[in-house]
Amino acid sequence: MKILTLFGSISDERIYAPLCESLGKKHQVKMEVISAHRNPVELEKVLETSDCDIIIGGAGLAAHLPGVVASKTSKPVFGIPVDGNFGGLDAFLSIVQMPFGVPVLSIAPNKENLIEEFLDIVTIELFKTKTFEIIINPKILDYEYVTLELFRATKYAESIGYNVEVLGKPTGLSPAIVYVNDDREILLEGPCIHIPILDKSHKLNPNSANQFMNSASQGGMWCGANNSRNAMSFWNKLEQL
Repeated sequence: MKILTLFGSISDERIYAPLCESLGKKHQVKMEVISAHRNPVELEKVLETSDCDIIIGGAGLAAHLPGVVASKTSKPVFGIPVDGNFGGLDAFLSIVQMPFGVPVLSIAPNKENLIEEFLDIVTIELFKTKTFEIIINPKILDYEYVTLELFRATKYAESIGYNVEVLGKPTGLSPAIVYVNDDREILLEGPCIHIPILDKSHKLNPNSANQFMNSASQGGMWCGANNSRNAMSFWNKLEQL
């Protein structure tokens, strides 16, 4: 697999150097230091000429690089938040909270090894069922905000040719999307993407941002709050590889 790795600053070498070295043992890796803010024209040229399969973008502070990249490519984009300020909370939210249709799959700060682990378990066989497994704790299945998110997700899945199966735990045989209402629902093994599922009061509470990153720090791959459609979109991009 060909991986293009982009980081916003040379000062991020403590992260991208070991990451590229590890990925390079199994994949072809090209590394560029380029900023979405300082070098937008050069970034577009890099993306236009690259023959990569996937892109990994890392940045701190406002951390727009992965999101900008995702808006300009059809390739799957992974985001790495660099813990420059606020423990990396600012970068994490900038990367993971992408609008529907522009998915970036994120990890918590200092969890970049999880990208390689995720790539190791994603195989073409996962997509043969054309089914997304949505994993929901039965205790919250009837909550209005969960029902609404499940409805939106199901309609989107149908639009891209997928079925949806609602389960209490994943089978490991299809791409899974885990609705996380409690940290005990986080799954650290298997091919899954986590979505924090929030009611209105939690969505309006800024303290929920800290809880979101604390949850992501447990491990796993993440898309934004109540945005399982972006997780499906990301899975769909992986299927095209």
